[in-house]
Amino acid sequence: MLHTAFVVHDDVIDGDDTRRGRPNVSGAFEVQARRTGASAAAAQRQGSAAGILAGDLALVSALRLMARSGASAAQTEQLLELLEEAVHATASGELADVRLSRVGEGQALQLQDALRVAELKTSAYSFQLPMQVGAVLADAPWELLEKLAVIGRLVGIGFQLLDDLLGVFGRQELTGKTVISDLREAKPTALLALARGTSCWTELSALIGDPELGEEQADRARDLLTGCGARRAVQDLADQQLDEALHLAARPAVPAELEAVVAQLIERVRGTAISAMTTHSAEGQFGVAPLREQAS
Repeated sequence: MLHTAFVVHDDVIDGDDTRRGRPNVSGAFEVQARRTGASAAAAQRQGSAAGILAGDLALVSALRLMARSGASAAQTEQLLELLEEAVHATASGELADVRLSRVGEGQALQLQDALRVAELKTSAYSFQLPMQVGAVLADAPWELLEKLAVIGRLVGIGFQLLDDLLGVFGRQELTGKTVISDLREAKPTALLALARGTSCWTELSALIGDPELGEEQADRARDLLTGCGARRAVQDLADQQLDEALHLAARPAVPAELEAVVAQLIERVRGTAISAMTTHSAEGQFGVAPLREQAS
């Protein structure tokens, strides 16, 4: 329910009316309004209102389910604190993402900003919270919860970096997501942050951010992002995050069963991305050393 709440709200904030090729909550209610004779503006307002309210209801449902999970009073208090922290972090990440979308208005997108958004907007509720909830229910010591927070943060950032690549280089028939909208809106991701410091930026910046960007121009943008090394750099950075998470999970203080779960999760994250990604042979300007320098 928490994931549903954030996804529905995110679609409203981004102005999206579809998800995975089908109308989302806002889109469905907007279509319904148009069918009953509403103007375009009125229909859009109804769709946005439905999305906001549906997300609110899902968020309250998540809170209710956690409060009535059957856990002990002490566990429930801890679970609700973790939930509150995750909601606050995600809201901060969403707002930061909107702020970063203003790049081009006298601001320059920085890699650390993009990574921070990934941490807040994705890691907090998608990975850190579920891992810590399981640990609380298993009466794990606080030290393990802290380790899981770090592991979840790393996995979440790695996941988001790979998802950003899929948003530009993915196979649409597998991801169910358009691979041109991120380019049309110049979405503030690590991919663009890394490309900004390369020789391709002058040409690339003239292409992206155009709502009317066509397939031919989008293909050229992909070639530039690959040729300048930004695509490879993001892939390497994602691998670094996931490898570090595996390393932390393999430490003696982490139970073997938990290490196996983390390893399985990371294998799934990587496998899903690899199977849905297009290929390109260009290596580009970035190597491992420059990448680590930019990511530090």
